[in-house]
Amino acid sequence: MARKITLDELRGEVDKKYGDLEVDDVVLRPALRLPKDKRKKATALLREVQKTVDEAESSDADADGADAAIDRAEDAARKAMEDLVVTVATDAVAARKMVAKLDTAELLTLIEMYVETTQPGEASGSES
Repeated sequence: MARKITLDELRGEVDKKYGDLEVDDVVLRPALRLPKDKRKKATALLREVQKTVDEAESSDADADGADAAIDRAEDAARKAMEDLVVTVATDAVAARKMVAKLDTAELLTLIEMYVETTQPGEASGSES
């Protein structure tokens, strides 16, 4: 016998699996729930965030006198993080106001929470 569900039930399951992350009045949507153009932009920005954070960490570990390089890497990472939050937010204006209030550590933590909250779970039985 086939299982019968309503669209509301289906949408409820999708909301559980791919839920939003809400920070005060700012709602951050998971990439899979974004329109294709925003999803592509969010994915590219997430890659850019990871790349620039990695560069900032390696610059920080590598050089004593490379303050300018570290600052550039941190600035690039922050810009990518801000753009990512604004891209995935349902209200870009509210998101921009929120990120302006966050220091870089808070913004990075928000990105980490966003990824953790909105990332779909692995299929059962898969091994890493």
